[in-house]
Amino acid sequence: MLDPVAALWAAEVETLGSVRRLDARGATVALAAPSGGERERPCEIVTPPIAEAHGDRLEELLEPARDLGFTVPREAAVHLHLDGEPFRDAATLANVIRLFAHWREPLRERLGTNPACRRLQPLPVDLVAVADGEPTFAELKDAAQRSALTKFYDVNLTQLFKDKPTRDTLEVRILPGALRAEDVVSRAAIIEALLDRCERDPCFRPFAEGERMPW
Repeated sequence: MLDPVAALWAAEVETLGSVRRLDARGATVALAAPSGGERERPCEIVTPPIAEAHGDRLEELLEPARDLGFTVPREAAVHLHLDGEPFRDAATLANVIRLFAHWREPLRERLGTNPACRRLQPLPVDLVAVADGEPTFAELKDAAQRSALTKFYDVNLTQLFKDKPTRDTLEVRILPGALRAEDVVSRAAIIEALLDRCERDPCFRPFAEGERMPW
């Protein structure tokens, strides 16, 4: 599989045990390795930023995948990246933290979060406690550092606290895998509407039993 790619780079595929590695210009371009029978993760689609016609752009990728017989793996998820800059406002970010913390179960139920996803967990208790007050951005950053925050939460906030982020985004990780654009876009629209509220409303309070959902 790597030979045609190697030809593009005028490089050779190396064999390292059971792994095939393609290096070019001092960097690894691709790796190929046997897939264990206990897991399904053969392929991942990563798009550049999409500003308009989201459904059409996604279908350009997903329709050929369906035609080729691809299916949604058992542990699949859609990760939605949004521009990080608006979420460096302390009030907005505190709202985001409260949304994903206090409304965690209703939100996961509404979006159909895949229960087989392994690397999802509630946001750290200490970070949520700080967000429940009226924190400054510096206080939220300090709480994130004390909590040893990583990306493996329902929402990945790590890049927001870096001076030089690898990718300047907030990443929502609880959308289920999908092979049709309308399924991706409809769930993304819910996230977009809720994050818009985070920018303008005073807070997302803890969920009370019987309370109407905020969507």
